[in-house]
Amino acid sequence: MRSYKVSYLGPHSQNELIEILGSEVKKFIIKEIEEASLFSLMADTTPDVSHKDQSAVCVRYVNNKRKAVERLLELKEEVDKTGLGTTEHIFKVLNKNVINTENLAFQSYDFASNMSGVVNGAQAQLSQLVGHKDLYIPCQAHRINTFLEHGCNASIVVLSMIDNLESLYVFFSSITKRYAILNNEMNSIEKDINSNNEAMNNLIDSAVSFARILGINLG
Repeated sequence: MRSYKVSYLGPHSQNELIEILGSEVKKFIIKEIEEASLFSLMADTTPDVSHKDQSAVCVRYVNNKRKAVERLLELKEEVDKTGLGTTEHIFKVLNKNVINTENLAFQSYDFASNMSGVVNGAQAQLSQLVGHKDLYIPCQAHRINTFLEHGCNASIVVLSMIDNLESLYVFFSSITKRYAILNNEMNSIEKDINSNNEAMNNLIDSAVSFARILGINLG
């Protein structure tokens, strides 16, 4: 009779192992949050390859080694992106992981109205749910991106440049043969640049050596 060999390589076994590991990691994160007392909450959405909005809920705190860390609590599809819908989703994540909302000190989201609104925004509604006012820190990267976007839209020169770049991208990416030719040319240019840089470095090394022989200080 042939002995039964266990490999644990099947999809069900692999998924079970991933869930177990994920559960242990989450327990560790929750324990660290409890030890830190105060924590900051961050949340944002981004579309995946299937064009569904995935909501990431993260926490930021200082651990017992006095190091600021960021941890992902949950990544899940979000359908309702209104301030109320986002607030309910975040609140469910905190409750599901038994995180004490009394220790929530800060909230950090993008500057969109559904998140930053002082009445119906997620930051305002979550403060009401947890029973105390949290300091809202808008994402500076998102604010800079918005500033650049509006600034570019106000310039005809920049808009023309972006349109030309998009046209070039469509022209080369729409046909594989064109893209291959472009790729070969770019590789050739990169090799020439590297070759020129190497030649220039050799010339500089020679000049430095010659200066040392003559006792010239180039510093």
